[in-house]
Amino acid sequence: MQAFILGLLALAVVLVLVNRFTTASPARLARNIKRGVGAAMIAVAVLLAVRGVAALSMPAAMLGLWLLGDGFGLASRRTTRSSGQTSRVVTDHLEMELEHDTGRISGTVTRGLFSGRAIESLAAEELALLWQDCRLTDQQSAQILEVYLDHRHPTWREDVARGEERMASAPDGRMSVEEAYEILGLSRGATREDVRQAHRELMLRLHPDRGGSTYLAAKINEAKGVLLEKLK
Repeated sequence: MQAFILGLLALAVVLVLVNRFTTASPARLARNIKRGVGAAMIAVAVLLAVRGVAALSMPAAMLGLWLLGDGFGLASRRTTRSSGQTSRVVTDHLEMELEHDTGRISGTVTRGLFSGRAIESLAAEELALLWQDCRLTDQQSAQILEVYLDHRHPTWREDVARGEERMASAPDGRMSVEEAYEILGLSRGATREDVRQAHRELMLRLHPDRGGSTYLAAKINEAKGVLLEKLK
């Protein structure tokens, strides 16, 4: 696999050199080589993702983005006219598109709680929740979101870790009773029927089968279990 990747890179470099060497200035030649290698890396990343080699596809995509531009929505310093070339990746939860000349990435969520929303419109906590869902059911989308979040919200991993630590604050690592009450929107003194009713209402809105959140549904189920056990 590594030999295949290196072969594609070498081929991209050779083609660019042959086509541009005799007419391009040194600066333009270097720029064209960078673009050619960047585009090749994006193609390799897409191929690896399709083949299920996620551990190599994301580093390849990151290198390609760096070579093609500033990447992930940052303003490009290029002044040359865009060729209009794009690369598109479709996963179970996402449709993502890369503009080769600018390095800008845009996309749409196609499944789940944020279905139909542009990826750029999601706040940090919404992106983190989408990542939580994808981490459970769609690893390819989760890895794309990790790269996107690393660039857009560099502290997101620490923020998520703090949230998960709070969600498992009981001594045995389970959700605390206080957290369970908070998730179900109940207060102390609620009955077992109150717990079941709150659980039903939340699941009707947030169950994954109805376009909701897998992660939140799991937490709602856990909260129900914690409180029913307490109220035995």
